[in-house]
Amino acid sequence: MRLPHRGTWTPLIPLPARWAVVGVIPLVPLSYGADYLLHQHRHTRPGDAGQLNDSYTIVELAMPIQVWGVLCLTAGLLMGIGFHMRWPRPVIIGSWLSGGVLGSLSVGRFVGVADLPWWDGISGPVIVGAVAVACWGMAIGYTKQLAGGSLEGDDH
Repeated sequence: MRLPHRGTWTPLIPLPARWAVVGVIPLVPLSYGADYLLHQHRHTRPGDAGQLNDSYTIVELAMPIQVWGVLCLTAGLLMGIGFHMRWPRPVIIGSWLSGGVLGSLSVGRFVGVADLPWWDGISGPVIVGAVAVACWGMAIGYTKQLAGGSLEGDDH
């Protein structure tokens, strides 16, 4: 049985749809940063008095929660400001940072559901991990674009 031949279409997203697709990515690290920084009391460990959320993952517990907040907020702001000002380097740096931070958080969330029946709750780590991969893809693509590499039709 022969499979159909691959087409020649290059899936580029025209404006303004591109802003709707790419422009929302910085909202993910920004929202995490806001959560970590604004919705926490002085106590950052599960079980501490005044703690709002005692379900931190093993990865989140590796550093004070405020550090995660600053990293997420920094990544989102670099990307958002870079996009708005059309400055590629902040977008690239923010995309690498966002991919690393969100990728780490995704691993922590996966560890939290890995021992549950049917991996109950797997959508959380998958969604955060997918955004991390999208951020890394943006960083690689924009770096290549900045270096003058061909992007159109370059899908192999």
